[in-house]
Amino acid sequence: MARTFTQNIANYCDLNVGTLGALVNGVSSLTVAAWVKPATLTAGTNVNRILCLIVNSNSSGLVLMISGSPVKVELGARSQSGDAFGKATGATTVSTGSWVHVAGTVNYSSPNITVYLNGTSDGTATPTFGASTLTIGTPTAPDMIGAFSSVYPVTTNAGFQFDGDIAEVGLWDTALSAAEIAALAKGVPPSRVRSRRLCAYY
Repeated sequence: MARTFTQNIANYCDLNVGTLGALVNGVSSLTVAAWVKPATLTAGTNVNRILCLIVNSNSSGLVLMISGSPVKVELGARSQSGDAFGKATGATTVSTGSWVHVAGTVNYSSPNITVYLNGTSDGTATPTFGASTLTIGTPTAPDMIGAFSSVYPVTTNAGFQFDGDIAEVGLWDTALSAAEIAALAKGVPPSRVRSRRLCAYY
């Protein structure tokens, strides 16, 4: 089942402060994935957010989004609050009006970020992480689906919010293989892909 987001400043899913961080604190790698059907896509930096995890204070530690100009799948991450925000950007422009599967993996020790579109690797980056594991500090803003949680409470900047449908959001405390991400993109639910490492499923 999908939830519809309308890029309205009051329409987002608040997961509460520290919810996701508590589940993945200390991991050396992770995976995030979701099905999305964008109604509109705002061109810009770090916009159209699908899932946002706060690493410390109100700093984003993990963000899956469709961002840029033209808009493409992006996954940004920090290993700790002092890191620069490393980001991998896909090569393929994402269109509105159709369901697409978006995913990404982060390896803090390698380091590496890879993004996937419809089950296929679409872009990679080699960020500089300050730690080999994810180190959650003391978040003050909540983890969210469909919004920019670093600006909290959400007030005026609806452009950072997602406009469209989001479904089957999964977060794993390990990097899934390319074959496992391809299976998700074929419709296998997150609960049937490395289920013992699945930390959150919405």
